[in-house]
Amino acid sequence: MRIFPKHNMKRKVKSIKWEHLKFEKHPNAKENEFAVCASIRFDNGEWCSIIGGDKSYYGDGVVTFEIYSSSTCKTYRQIKTFLTRKQVLRHLNYLRNK
Repeated sequence: MRIFPKHNMKRKVKSIKWEHLKFEKHPNAKENEFAVCASIRFDNGEWCSIIGGDKSYYGDGVVTFEIYSSSTCKTYRQIKTFLTRKQVLRHLNYLRNK
């Protein structure tokens, strides 16, 4: 599983929007399973991986998502689950401004 982001946030924007994320099919998804992933790394060294899907994910990949980031990896649970798009964006902007 790829946990280190491919997408760098190089351009200067006031805040991250959902359109800035590039979702693709999750590499561990089975043939008939729906699963998506996106990842981002910021200039300050912070990063975040966002996933969601049908079965074994803590988010449906459409309305809710799970995240694993440079700040959540230091916590007991290590991931944040069933987050809405707004909650994901709030976390991304927190990381960007850290």
